[in-house]
Amino acid sequence: MTEEICYAPEVKQKGGTGSSSIAKIFAIHDHNKSCDINYHVDLQRSCMNMLKSKDGDIFYSRTDLRILIEKTEHTIYKELCNHHFFSNTLLHHHNATSNGVQDKPNGDFVVHAAARLSLKPENLQQILSSFPTHLFHIRDMFNFGVIPLHIAASYAPPPTGAKMNNHTARVKLILSAFPLGAKYLDLRGRLPLHHALLHGADAEVITALIKANPNSLSLPFLPTESETNEISSMKGFLPFHMSCCLDLSCSAIFVLIQNNPSCVCGYDMGIDN
Repeated sequence: MTEEICYAPEVKQKGGTGSSSIAKIFAIHDHNKSCDINYHVDLQRSCMNMLKSKDGDIFYSRTDLRILIEKTEHTIYKELCNHHFFSNTLLHHHNATSNGVQDKPNGDFVVHAAARLSLKPENLQQILSSFPTHLFHIRDMFNFGVIPLHIAASYAPPPTGAKMNNHTARVKLILSAFPLGAKYLDLRGRLPLHHALLHGADAEVITALIKANPNSLSLPFLPTESETNEISSMKGFLPFHMSCCLDLSCSAIFVLIQNNPSCVCGYDMGIDN
């Protein structure tokens, strides 16, 4: 299992220092951006609550509050656009297998950007409700055709403090906004469940993804040639086989067995690499 704490599945893990360094850059940038976005959304929600209050606010008029809400919404949108652009540009320069590079920030990927950040669940909910639903199924062709659910499922918390970053709540929010996303394959043949397993998601996340797409338990993992040797070696594996190879928690493996008991008597598809 990788030691990264950010979503960067296309950064190849080959044992060198480059992958570790790029992961740290992502981790630092994602942490800082998460703090910024959380601050702006907290401010926006606070202004919205004051606007709804019958008594109003002693310092701000209702017009002032509406202006602040509009200003923070624009700031959040701009910050998310820039974050996605920065992340994909960095990946493109690091990894030659990325599918091209964006020439400028794109508003179509604001939900993708929000999905990779450690946002408070209530703040993520506020962001998701602010954007049209079609953004949830747009594929990021600059990043292997992932949709926001792929990204959210990939952000697995580190063992220490796993309960403090609300990863499960964020995945469930994005999944509830677009349940069909659990059936989407990215350009590398990965379902959101595959992303979750590869990045050490907990049992609750795995359970939610299985419930949204039960058939995923019987679909073999078919990675493309662009994958690392470690991942390619699992070609033809069912999710249960993958979980055993990836050293997932006992509770996560139990969920896979509980939802597909026959997997313990099954075998991989025997597909040659």
